[in-house]
Amino acid sequence: MREKDKNVLIMGENGKEKITDGVDLRKRELFKIFGKTSVAVGTLALIESCTRKPQPEKLLPYLEFPETVIPGIPYWFATTCSGCPASCGILVKVEDLIPRKIEGNPDNPLSRGKTCARGQAIIHQLFSPDRIKKPRLKKADGNFEEIDIQSAIKLLAERLKSANPEKVFILTGNITGKTEKFYLDFASKIGIPAENIIRWESFSFAPLRKATKIVFGKETVPVFRIDRADLLISFGADFLDTGPSTVLYSRWFAKFHSVDEENNSKGKFIYISPRRNLTGLNADRWIKVKPGGEIYFAISLLNKLIEKSAVKHKDVAERFRTYLPGKLEELAGVPESYVDVVVEEIKSSKNPLIFPPYFGDENSTSLAAICLIINYLLGAVDKIILEGFEYTKLSTPKDIKEFIDKVRQQKVEVLLVHAYDPVFTLPKFLGFEEALKLIPFVVSFSYHEDETSLFAHLVIPDYHQLEKWGDAEIIKGLVSFYQPVISPLYPDTKQTEDVLIEVANLVKEGAFQVPSFKDYIRAEYGFSDEGWVKALEKGGIFSVDPENILGSVDVSLQPVEQIKDAIKVRNQAKGSEGSVVIIYPSYHLYDGRMANSPWIQEFFDVSTRLAWRNALEVNPKTAEKLGLKNADIVEITYNGKKIELPVITYYGIAEEVFAISLGRGHKNYGRFANERGVNPLQIIPESFDESGEISFVYSGFEIRKTGRRLKRLPTNEGVPRQLGREVAQFTTLSILPKLDAKKKFKELEDIMKKKFPRGDWEKYGRDSAKPNKYRWKMVIDLDKCIGCSACMIACQIENNIPFVGEDQVIRGREMTWVRVERYFFTSDEVLHSLSAENHKEHSELSKDGETNPDKVVFVPMMCQQCEYAPCEYVCPVYATMHTSDGLNAQVYNRCVGTRFCANNCPYKVRYFNWHDYFKNVPEPLTMVFNPSVTVRSKGVMEKCTFCIQRIKYAEHEAKVQGRDIKDGEVVPACAQVCPADAITFGNIKDENSAVSKTRKSKRVNWVLKELGTEPSITYLEKVFVDELDKKFKEKEV
Repeated sequence: MREKDKNVLIMGENGKEKITDGVDLRKRELFKIFGKTSVAVGTLALIESCTRKPQPEKLLPYLEFPETVIPGIPYWFATTCSGCPASCGILVKVEDLIPRKIEGNPDNPLSRGKTCARGQAIIHQLFSPDRIKKPRLKKADGNFEEIDIQSAIKLLAERLKSANPEKVFILTGNITGKTEKFYLDFASKIGIPAENIIRWESFSFAPLRKATKIVFGKETVPVFRIDRADLLISFGADFLDTGPSTVLYSRWFAKFHSVDEENNSKGKFIYISPRRNLTGLNADRWIKVKPGGEIYFAISLLNKLIEKSAVKHKDVAERFRTYLPGKLEELAGVPESYVDVVVEEIKSSKNPLIFPPYFGDENSTSLAAICLIINYLLGAVDKIILEGFEYTKLSTPKDIKEFIDKVRQQKVEVLLVHAYDPVFTLPKFLGFEEALKLIPFVVSFSYHEDETSLFAHLVIPDYHQLEKWGDAEIIKGLVSFYQPVISPLYPDTKQTEDVLIEVANLVKEGAFQVPSFKDYIRAEYGFSDEGWVKALEKGGIFSVDPENILGSVDVSLQPVEQIKDAIKVRNQAKGSEGSVVIIYPSYHLYDGRMANSPWIQEFFDVSTRLAWRNALEVNPKTAEKLGLKNADIVEITYNGKKIELPVITYYGIAEEVFAISLGRGHKNYGRFANERGVNPLQIIPESFDESGEISFVYSGFEIRKTGRRLKRLPTNEGVPRQLGREVAQFTTLSILPKLDAKKKFKELEDIMKKKFPRGDWEKYGRDSAKPNKYRWKMVIDLDKCIGCSACMIACQIENNIPFVGEDQVIRGREMTWVRVERYFFTSDEVLHSLSAENHKEHSELSKDGETNPDKVVFVPMMCQQCEYAPCEYVCPVYATMHTSDGLNAQVYNRCVGTRFCANNCPYKVRYFNWHDYFKNVPEPLTMVFNPSVTVRSKGVMEKCTFCIQRIKYAEHEAKVQGRDIKDGEVVPACAQVCPADAITFGNIKDENSAVSKTRKSKRVNWVLKELGTEPSITYLEKVFVDELDKKFKEKEV
């Protein structure tokens, strides 16, 4: 390689382009460099723009390029995600030695090539500017001083040598596989009792674990094969939000719930809970019970099933009849007739399945046990895998309380903390923070600033997961490996397990015979050199695949009387005194561990649509009754403890009930997390379920207006109802057989041509001017889309979309190219829909409606790549133009920022850079940017490009190999990440392509088709199960 070709463009400080070796660089040479490094030509916009000052940047030489690395050519490494304990397999795209993007590992049975929003964003944590870069030792005055890593290791070894091993405790996360064995070995080698290893995760699924033990004699978190069901009834189980494996359940849910057009059928989903999160919003019917009323509904359902002989094990069933202490309407807030409808649905179903709750109120364990009993009586255990997720050894908050009691009794001398921030995630009433102050020596292994590290005497920063070795076995036989995809960013950090190996050898010579944790893992699995490489390439050992496991058909019940004695219904439904508040995990923040990613902070919550903060959720009816409006600040009080939150009205919550999400309210978790919202765990009262889990439902709160309010909430939602505009299109299961694909497609085309004649554009034709063998189109199936918004985060990372901050979001200046719109409908609207004679009536219903609509359609909305785009003919400088392959292109260096295109876009999918947002991105977070995509500057309009860089990459590969692009070779970021496979992309000119076949659906439709824009994105209509609505409607009457 010639000397001048070694140069790479990077951002500088003084606004001058410069070569450090003094070579004069001209434009012709720049083109050569960009070509050799595969940087998109659009990057030249930063240098060639004549409309604004050039961005500060430098050219520096890459003096020693590793032999195996080709500049601009990405490599993929298989490793494991730690965005939650699910441990999904992922692939990390590494370009120029830097991780740039994360995708699911297609070989891993859990992820199958997909991720959730959290999985996409873990790369932000790697480059977080708030990582701890060196070990810290607390001085006598309470301040920290930095020390080197070896000094920290020696200090820890000395303290462990002098401590009583019986009084040394280790607090970890959910450790599985050989990693679990390592911690047991470490404890054994230096004399720490195995029971002193406490495993803590914010959500341990303890109620379900104990219920499974009560009913089947085995403590486990079962795997529910929802993909094999045709009727699913969930008692508040949010398996799509924060369950044991959201990616797996999202895939299975799409398989179960998406419509089968050939047979005109789909699975039915009923959700029973006082509040709807993402899972509940996807239900065909929401049964809105009072908080705590779920167990009474379940008891009534059990009794009715036995009474109507709708069970298989009739001899056992009679012994499970349970007394209901009152009328169901008083206890649960719903009529008894609702139970009758559910029983009828179960009787007519071939494969019903009841999904028990993961957690809830004080009766969660008993409710889960009743759900499991119903499953057994229905013969549905063939869809329940008892050899389930490995969460069985996790401690509960009650177990942590027992540990804190030991601290107070001076039975703890040393505590090693290697879990996510227990000070933040544990309820305040436990007193964990105060207990840490009583322990003589606390060591934190956090790689990131957090609340717990403030109370540590010694902080030894761990590697980030993308820098470390390890394994996870979340299901027995399904092992996923961690391997580093980048050299450690900070030399004075060290993997915790490597630290413990060194410490153990200092405490007891020869304790470990291996030099590192990598060698420990390899030795434990007994890999040969070749086997080790193959396992790392694949990402793990996948001897078990949940897809191929049958349920526990031979399972047997525990003795009936024993089960009945274990089921305890504590008190009646909540609401008798004070206000009822529900706390719940955040889909995107989980327990708060993702809170310091600015892109995750700017993620619009799947239910409330809020970004950057949480709020007090309230039903519009209740808000009107209490005189509350959106953005009003209220004070929430319990026993003198107070927090303040703004109000947000939300249709997905029952009347007289309030809700607050978890995961916000950090005090020491980094610049993007601190003081963002509040943590409700700070004020909740002490309350435990039978399993030892805390209650997530509380009564007795006082809520009052402060008289203050925010100017506006940071949300991207205008109104949650589409008011007759037909943006979110749907049909019903009864209408589906009457639809004809060809006839419908012709009708849609006629509507476009009639409403908006083409004139000269049609005469000349788009395709005739410059023929192209490709025409890129997209199909989005609204019946598969679950609204998780993983596509939004994937798009942001792939296309260098900046975060703008809360203030700019409030001004409506968010930059997300993909937004997932959410629209509510009433049952009446569904029942009156889509017939020509009812269209006017349907529109009126949309405008008036009920105050509590219960149907939801999610619509991923991005640039529609219109064939007759309104944005194109208003641009005075031809910055927006049409390409020969059908894309609506944006030429950044032509754009002068008139914003005419945004004004003329009916879909509102063009975004203007009001500021140089990338200046707000601190180092080293800038390393996450995709070098194949231009970083836009102030004054430039931008929007979805169908991931043009991926199209061009595929074109280049096909050209080199002398062939056409294959179907499926180009996959935009949104389609690649979607766990429900709701997005199909490809060349419409290839009649055998997936997009061509999918576009022939009888549910085909376009958004705002009457404008005649001919969008390149086709939407397949959502299918509502109207027969279910009819049955409930009849019972209501």
